[in-house]
Amino acid sequence: MEISLPQNPAEFNDFIQQLDKVLLERAIEWARKCYKTLLEELDGLLMQNRDRALSVEHRRDVWLQTHLGPVKVKRQQYRDGDGKYRYLLDELMGMGRYRHYTNSVQEKALEMASTMPYRYSA
Repeated sequence: MEISLPQNPAEFNDFIQQLDKVLLERAIEWARKCYKTLLEELDGLLMQNRDRALSVEHRRDVWLQTHLGPVKVKRQQYRDGDGKYRYLLDELMGMGRYRHYTNSVQEKALEMASTMPYRYSA
């Protein structure tokens, strides 16, 4: 990234605003990568310490909705003794079968839905 300082105050103001945006975008992207890495490492630990009655089927991707934005995470799919599929990471995080958002996002959505008109909270 090449940076040259503007000479007049108006250009300098624009420069600072652009800098804020770029730095925020990069910080959020870095945080998403950290979040993804952390969850995938946690899923690996769950696989190592799982009940041996659960057989590993395959790894699947899921998009999680977080306060940082969407994060794509690979997690293990298991099959239990009854033939049902399970995702230990999802269970640990308290996510339902088709509800791939963090608890903090769910709380925020419920708060918004109860305090704002539907059009704004949707």
